[in-house]
Amino acid sequence: GFHLQAAMRRHGVSGKKAVALLDGDLNATRDQAVLRQVNAVAERHDVQAGMTAPQAQARCPKMVFLHPEPDEEEAIQRELLDCAASCTPFFELTLPGLCILDLSRVRDLAGRETVYAKHLQQQLAQRRLEVRVGLAGQPDLAMLAAQAARPVLVLKTDADATAFLHALPVAALRPSAEISQVLSLWGIHTLGQFVGLRRPAVAARLGTEGTLLWDIAAGGRNRLLQLIRPPLRFHAEMELEHAIECLEPLLLLLRRLIEGLCRRLTEAWLVAAALRLVLRFEDQSEHRAELRIAEPSRDVELLIRLLHTHLEGLKAAAPILYLSLQLQPIRPPGSQGDLFSRGLRDPNRFA
Repeated sequence: GFHLQAAMRRHGVSGKKAVALLDGDLNATRDQAVLRQVNAVAERHDVQAGMTAPQAQARCPKMVFLHPEPDEEEAIQRELLDCAASCTPFFELTLPGLCILDLSRVRDLAGRETVYAKHLQQQLAQRRLEVRVGLAGQPDLAMLAAQAARPVLVLKTDADATAFLHALPVAALRPSAEISQVLSLWGIHTLGQFVGLRRPAVAARLGTEGTLLWDIAAGGRNRLLQLIRPPLRFHAEMELEHAIECLEPLLLLLRRLIEGLCRRLTEAWLVAAALRLVLRFEDQSEHRAELRIAEPSRDVELLIRLLHTHLEGLKAAAPILYLSLQLQPIRPPGSQGDLFSRGLRDPNRFA
């Protein structure tokens, strides 16, 4: 579980140990605490969520108990969103620890879905995050595939999706306690059995939630994602392993930063009105400069020439160890043309 992983990463607990996340007040005694989530090792010792801590310790004496870590959960959430944003700008934060990505616009994805999913899983594993990746044609179906993935599951055809859904337990839908109890009394244990019920009958007896769960079990809905639009930041910085003493290597690094920032400006349909440059030297002194651009632009060569002109007259007493570059974004200037008169082609350049 997401909350359990956050606590384990915060305390550096290995996944090879039996670990449980306690649900309740931090000041409560261990005897009163109830298990909120357990890992796979604890499940192999017949420890399940909902047990009390003494019950779990009776079954597994070496059980490790942890409390929720909200700060670590927020940090992991940011890492997940950063990873999603690096894949596509179209993604949704569905639940804590669960993101749905729209990969329909990713180039050359057809035929290499499994490779792409494994690469995504390994990318997060490097950050000490155990994730599951599911790929499917519908958002809800992809969410179910991610729950069942070990650690990757790709549903390429409708036949694959149908067979997968029919064998999945009802608990994968995460129904409320009331609906879960009703379905258990009806003898419904898999999604195949659930879909076998008539939808109008489910709606009449289980209401809106039951209808929604039936739609998901039947293959998911063609719904729109509630897209996350992170705040646009056009800032890049670099800590240098080897100090820079000459202008040429400095301009080479600045060009690399500017190319990345201008790429972001292009994707956001913006231009740069100013450059903010920060250089830090070996003697801990700093050079700060704000360079206004007469004609707002995202042309890499123009911005490099502006920096080159400024840096040619700079004298430093020590080599450079750190550089930071920030662009001030604005909307491109534009005006409505007049059919019967000629206006200035570029008012900024004229000024």
